[in-house]
Amino acid sequence: LHLDESLEVAPCVRTDHREIGRLAAEHLYERHFANFAYCGYPGILFSDFRRDAFLAALATFGRTAHVYARKSAQIAHDIMSDRLVRSASDDTHLATWLRTLPKPVGVFCCNDERASGLAEVCRKIGLAVPEQVAILGVDNDELIAANFSPSLSSIEPDFFANGFNAARELNRMLIRTLPKRTGTIQGQRLCSSNPRLVIRESTAFLSPATKLVENAVSRIDKLALSGATPASIANQLGVSRCLLDLRMRQSRKETLGSLLRKRRLEEVKKLLKTTCLPIGAIAGRCGFQNVNALRNLFRRTYGISMRNWRKSLPTL
Repeated sequence: LHLDESLEVAPCVRTDHREIGRLAAEHLYERHFANFAYCGYPGILFSDFRRDAFLAALATFGRTAHVYARKSAQIAHDIMSDRLVRSASDDTHLATWLRTLPKPVGVFCCNDERASGLAEVCRKIGLAVPEQVAILGVDNDELIAANFSPSLSSIEPDFFANGFNAARELNRMLIRTLPKRTGTIQGQRLCSSNPRLVIRESTAFLSPATKLVENAVSRIDKLALSGATPASIANQLGVSRCLLDLRMRQSRKETLGSLLRKRRLEEVKKLLKTTCLPIGAIAGRCGFQNVNALRNLFRRTYGISMRNWRKSLPTL
């Protein structure tokens, strides 16, 4: 039988995915992350249950999450054969997805195997765990979670309660005279609702440094186009620019100044594409006091002048 069909034809004991999702959201939220993500096996029942529970729990904090959404026929086939094998193609898409996530980010994975795979991809592409990507799995499989480097935080379902409920249900079915099967018996489910959190290195506590970086990024988003400088932002946050740049490099692999320039250049390209404003006016709107400085920065960054870049855009 297909996995989801099998749940409807016999009593079963399953993990309480809602409680696992709540615990994951609460743990990552308490670590002061502003960005969240979920990585599972899209289209696979247990993974989708945990995804939905995680998103629902985050919503109670007023937060949302980025979700890895690529389905893999190879992964689905392996699960139906009781084998989970990461493919090179899946790793490539995971790497692309990880690069697009805002950092730092707390990622909840559907199980420890997915968590270890994600951590391995982070290592390959140079993302620091937990400084840039904090990772939380499920199952507390110590062969994976405790022996991985860095060790992986994990939510351990209440396996004892699962076994106890299964034995109790089987005993109940054996000792009484069973009538002809009815809908009351079919599909009955008992949930284990006492998972525990095992905290390891992959979600190590990052505050107050993480909070400082989040505040700096938030101010850049608000003030980048108003002519704010790295020194003025550091001053508003009550820290030295050297300390703030150090925390930025540790968390995001970039400095305050480089992030400011990136935000401004994004707006420059947007105005070049969507308006007919002269370059001098665009410079002023994007926080550049010197139009020549903008011209030089644009050419150095993209290898083309702003005028030629605008000309290369397709006409509507």
